[in-house]
Amino acid sequence: MRVGAPDFFGVNAVAFLDLPGSGQEVATVAGIMKGTKRLLLGPDATEAMQTLEIEIETSPGTDGKVNVDGEWNKAFLMPDEKYPLDMQPYWEPFIACLINLKTEECEYYEKKAWEPDVYNINPTSDWKPSYPGVYTVGNDVTPPKVRSRVQPQYTDVARIAKVEGTVLLEAVVTKEGAIRILRIIRPLGFGLEENAAEALSKWTFQPATRMGQPVDVLLGIEVNFNLRK
Repeated sequence: MRVGAPDFFGVNAVAFLDLPGSGQEVATVAGIMKGTKRLLLGPDATEAMQTLEIEIETSPGTDGKVNVDGEWNKAFLMPDEKYPLDMQPYWEPFIACLINLKTEECEYYEKKAWEPDVYNINPTSDWKPSYPGVYTVGNDVTPPKVRSRVQPQYTDVARIAKVEGTVLLEAVVTKEGAIRILRIIRPLGFGLEENAAEALSKWTFQPATRMGQPVDVLLGIEVNFNLRK
């Protein structure tokens, strides 16, 4: 199931939902709200195939009353909003591909998300990510080496749900030995992507080199979450 921009009582909502039993993470919304509204989801956000009740925790205003519309607007995007204000930038390209998968860029990252399972599938195009001044490892570009690392932490909800797996991110390791997260490629849900990115942001590297000089380099980085560790 993929969520595009389903209509939510007149409000365009782009939401990630963890659907029990669906086998695929699509959104995370939690909490308690007196009186629920229904969000109808279907393949490519067309006709409803499943009815989902979403509950959101609310807080009363100074007058002791709950502004229901205001509370729902905190959880769902309004028509004039493209992304949530407090969302990390590395989520933006991932969400854009949920809305419009049929682009060369999105098809490329869809394949990357499922590797190595789809390793032998012929690519549909020659598209590859390219950033000005950023190299890829190979030929005369040597890979960076980790100097120090910080282990990512489990979120409470992920630990309770016994979630395990690998978050795949795309990042640039800079010539100064720092890291810049560009996008989420393979999420796990339950806040583990943010924890993976936060841990990676504290890593330091011996930078990649080209002809003996440090350079920025593009990498796909896997962060594993294993409850037995």
